[in-house]
Amino acid sequence: MRCIYRRFLAALICFSLLFIFCSCQDEQDAIYSNALAELSSQEEPESAEGSFAGELVIMADERMGELSWGSRIDEFNKIYPDVSVVFNDVGDEFESMSTAILSGEAGDIVDLMNIPFFKYAQSGLFVDLYPYFAADEDFNLDDFYSNVFAANEYDGKLYAFPRQFSYTCFRLNEELLSGASSPDKFEELSYKDIAKLYDNVKSKLGGEYFISNSHGINMFDSLEFSAYLDEQNKNASFDSPAFIEYLETLSSIEFPQGEFDDYWGYPLMFDSADSKLDETQICRYLTSRYFDASNAESLTEDSTYSLPIIAATSDGKYPITQLSAAITQESENKDLAYEFLTFLEKEASRKIGIYDSYYSINRNQTRKSLEATFGADNQAIIDSIEEMNSKANVLGYEVGNMELYVALDEILLQYRNGITSAEQCAREMQNRAEIYMKE
Repeated sequence: MRCIYRRFLAALICFSLLFIFCSCQDEQDAIYSNALAELSSQEEPESAEGSFAGELVIMADERMGELSWGSRIDEFNKIYPDVSVVFNDVGDEFESMSTAILSGEAGDIVDLMNIPFFKYAQSGLFVDLYPYFAADEDFNLDDFYSNVFAANEYDGKLYAFPRQFSYTCFRLNEELLSGASSPDKFEELSYKDIAKLYDNVKSKLGGEYFISNSHGINMFDSLEFSAYLDEQNKNASFDSPAFIEYLETLSSIEFPQGEFDDYWGYPLMFDSADSKLDETQICRYLTSRYFDASNAESLTEDSTYSLPIIAATSDGKYPITQLSAAITQESENKDLAYEFLTFLEKEASRKIGIYDSYYSINRNQTRKSLEATFGADNQAIIDSIEEMNSKANVLGYEVGNMELYVALDEILLQYRNGITSAEQCAREMQNRAEIYMKE
């Protein structure tokens, strides 16, 4: 599916890259504190105090790696000028990346974008970061969104550091929905909620109305897939009444024709897809450029639309886009790699704006970024985002293997083009997912 690659590349180029834990933040903190207490009694890594020198190797596409890691490298070299950070560019094909990791030739750090993370976590090829947290005097749990850490756990261990994250959100057209007598207030929105709003508007107001004129039907697919594919536990449930209901529900919704009439169109929040809705659109679909300045202005000054409402899967979980990385077991510079991954997030006074399209995993830094964007006097918006981040029932990863994602979408396209039935589509997607799980 060509949109997936376009979306992935576009998100990287503009630095707006676009799972399973069900408790609130207080419960997460208690569980996480207990985990750290247990780990503190185990053998801890040596302290990373003192000066570092040498070479640190990151497995990432060199050109894209510069965009994703360049600011961090510059800041790190201000503190550790004797460290050289280089990229191990093995290509963007899954086979080449997998070979490098399995053969121990990936380097010290693996950029996890487009990497089926849980497959390698299961094999013990990445380093558990919890013992490093326990040994790090500068690491304070209260400074971090522990629910996002928990969403990245495998078997109680943390093999990935999600240094930044973002949600997908919707903004509802309040005027249109008010005219259709739809005053409901939502804390989250799944495809079922959007479909009900669509049906209500069409039945009450008639005329031509659309979910959004800027996004294709796959804006729901990218969210909903993660509800039916559990890579961590090697389970898939596409061949189910719930997924068939999803297919048939979306088939009853009309999507617009026009400028973005690429079937898989997925524009990000650039100037060409600004924050304005017209009177025929029910909602706006927001990607990771959540606190872009122009969007912040529309949030605070335009009452036509609701505040952003988080997009959820049908089972009530929130997929997030992450900038995350793992330390390899083969690394001979694990302490250096850990310091490089975490030093900015531990530094409460770091510059605002390095990662201003994402939330920092450090909650204090996120709040500073929000205040810088929305203004310190817009505390209602800031507090609502902070509460969402702290309590979110987060899914840390969507489909990890892009090749599987493409294969599933090709099957889905056969159904959307009327070639197969919903039941046949669900069976074929289930079969393909099961093959992947066994590979």
